[in-house]
Amino acid sequence: MGFCSASLVLPNFTFAAPAINTAPSADVAPYVVAAAHEPHLSAAQMTSLIRHHIKYVFVIYQENRSFDSYFGTYPGADGLYSQPASATAGFTQPITNVDGSTGTIQPFLIGPAQYAADTDDIDHSHPLTTAKMDVVNGAALMDHFALTEEKKYSKTGNPSLLAKQFGELSMAYEDCDTVPILWNYASRFTLFDHVFEDMTGPSTPGNLAIFAAQTGETQLAKHPDQAWKTAGDAGEPVINDDDPKWGSPSDPNGNKNVPVNPHDYSGKTPYKTQLNQTYASLALTTAGNGVKAETAKDADPKGDLDDVAEDISFVQSLNQHRVAWRWFEEGYGSAASDAAG
Repeated sequence: MGFCSASLVLPNFTFAAPAINTAPSADVAPYVVAAAHEPHLSAAQMTSLIRHHIKYVFVIYQENRSFDSYFGTYPGADGLYSQPASATAGFTQPITNVDGSTGTIQPFLIGPAQYAADTDDIDHSHPLTTAKMDVVNGAALMDHFALTEEKKYSKTGNPSLLAKQFGELSMAYEDCDTVPILWNYASRFTLFDHVFEDMTGPSTPGNLAIFAAQTGETQLAKHPDQAWKTAGDAGEPVINDDDPKWGSPSDPNGNKNVPVNPHDYSGKTPYKTQLNQTYASLALTTAGNGVKAETAKDADPKGDLDDVAEDISFVQSLNQHRVAWRWFEEGYGSAASDAAG
């Protein structure tokens, strides 16, 4: 693709840092304003312009891939080669060869020729992610990604070829030849290269961090008895993918309008769900001056709202208009609860 080749020179397999051109692409260049020519606006002027000229805000994020996996070589982003390799924790990592000898591995490019679009995601559960980070004396060395992934598939003895390949996959990255749509989004809109979730783990903690800017730390502070005990337990903060209690067979309010996966319920007695999450979130904040009327409809106000009573009063006191929002998630088709079937 011209978009790729014009933007940067990719690293070869000797892992030499690529020469990256940070100039805007031809698509973006006509809209770039030099910093010296930017208007100097007050906060009030900026707020007014935003309200008059921005109608919709879209936040697009991808699960199960790191930033560097997709955008590590995006021009201008803080990525794999933004600083010397020696200054990047975990840039060079140990890996065990199939004969038991120890080698090293650095980030390397995979693309369409290696079917990069179809590669499995590496393990990102809480226990294995913390093992990969290799925290020593409070500092994350970030150097056990390959080794930990290998051991998942070959727990004892020398790693199998499959295990080693998964270890290697943890150090692979793609570019716009594999994810051209995402790179084109990045070239036309805003790419956030310093967004981090506050809890290592699978999908649920990441989604909660987007929706509530936390995964239950404030709930843990208010209710220490709700702390999780082991990685497989439901508790605060949330670190796993247990289904929510709301809408499940365990829901005391009998909400039946939430589609569920029958597989999740088969043979599990009792069915395991996450604790009720009782902290403020995007939905509460964007309710604006309608927050009291909206929360008055809650079927279990004591269980759901006691922890956010002050938040509700504060949001109401601001007397701000409601902000409409929607959450779209890829990968789901029609459900029994859909009006259209």
